[in-house]
Order: sequence, then C-alpha cells, then structure tokens
Amino acid sequence: RVKAYRIYPPKDNLKWAQICEGVIRHYTEGWANGFHYDIHYWEIWNEPDNQEEIMINEMWRGTKEQYYELYGVVSKYLKERFPYLKIGGYASCGFYAILEEKKVIAEANSSSRTEYFLEFFEGFLQYVKNHHCPFDFFSWHSYSSIEDNVKFAAYARKRLGEEGFADTEHTLNEWNCKPPLKGTLEHAALTCGMMLALQNTSLDSAMFYDARCGIGDYSGMFHPMTYKPHPAYYGFLAFSELY
Repeated sequence: RVKAYRIYPPKDNLKWAQICEGVIRHYTEGWANGFHYDIHYWEIWNEPDNQEEIMINEMWRGTKEQYYELYGVVSKYLKERFPYLKIGGYASCGFYAILEEKKVIAEANSSSRTEYFLEFFEGFLQYVKNHHCPFDFFSWHSYSSIEDNVKFAAYARKRLGEEGFADTEHTLNEWNCKPPLKGTLEHAALTCGMMLALQNTSLDSAMFYDARCGIGDYSGMFHPMTYKPHPAYYGFLAFSELY
C-alpha cells in the first residue's frame, strides 16, 4: 500500500508474452538451467478486476480494456508455442453480485464493487469471443459460503456455455470459508463441507487458499509446529508478478 510493484500493465504486451515463454521453458523444458515440472495450467494475471478505480486497484493499475488486450496478445502467443498447455485466466474476484440479497462478503473485502466484477467478466467473454483468443480455462475466486459457491459455480458454467465456451474448463482456484476461524473444528468442518459440495458442481477443479505453513490470515491448512514441507510443488502458475 506504500508503493506497488508488478501491478502495472506491461509497456509492451508482446515482450511480456516472450518473457512468459521463457518462464514456461525454464520450468517445464529445462531451459536456462531449469526444471522439467509437469505444469499444465498457465494463468494470465491475477484479479485484474479487483477495483474499478485504477489508482486503488491493488492488482491491476490499468483499464479493463488494457487487460483484455494483454490477454489477447499473450494467450495467442503462448498457445502457438505451447499448443499442448492450457492457457487461461483471469482469476476473477468472483460473482457475489448475483446473490439476490446483494450481501457484503466481509472476508473478501467486497462491497458495491462486486457489480464491477460482473461487468469485467462480461466484457472479457465478449473480447475473447470476438478476437478468437485461446481460452482453455476460466478461473475465479470466492470467500463466500458453501451454498453461495455452489450457486457461483452454476452461474459461471451457465455464462460460459451461453457465450460459446462449453468446452472451457472453469476452476475455483482460490477459496476459503470463514478464514478467521482457522485452527478451529468449525473451520475444519466448513472446509470439508465445501470440498464435498463442490464435487456435485460443474467445477473442473478447486484450490484452497492457502497452503502456506501458518504464516498468513488465510493459511488454515497446516499448523506451523507440525507441518513438514514436502518437496513436491503445485501444477498451476499465474503470470502476475513478472513485470
């Protein structure tokens, strides 16, 4: 909040795409003394819709149109070079505004700006469709209840299908239910309930946020005194801190 880094639109979208290409080759093909990790999903940015007002947006200091253009350039460039990988985005802040009661989700720091989340989503779908952009998966976030997330999943699947993206996967790749309760039996029960409920939705995948070892407000998966890190890593990487 003092000085933000890596949240401004790239000055050159193609150059940024080429940097992403190098990152992929480094982590999956061993380029530049790299690795051969089996990472299939590559997400372009994170929550660019976080705030409508550019100068208070903590994730993207640009317009929504600038993000759409970035996605168009990068997705086409990467898909051409890595046709076997899945390219998508954009880690949407979610669908809280579709709830009839329009309630505020305190855990997600959401308010009336949730309407902007939907506006951004609709504009993104139109841009991707009109510009024939690669769109292997759509990712979104939620810190709402079990019942709400089931509704959100249905809504996302419905809108994707209506706009011609029936084959596009969708993933709730950031979720947590009442994170302030972490470490309690209630939080464990809610987390288990969420995992069970999501099995009966159209989601292709879902990722709990987060699995760090007790160092953050949302780190409710492991206890820092008992957790021993495993050498395995995740199969999902977002391009949001490269510029």
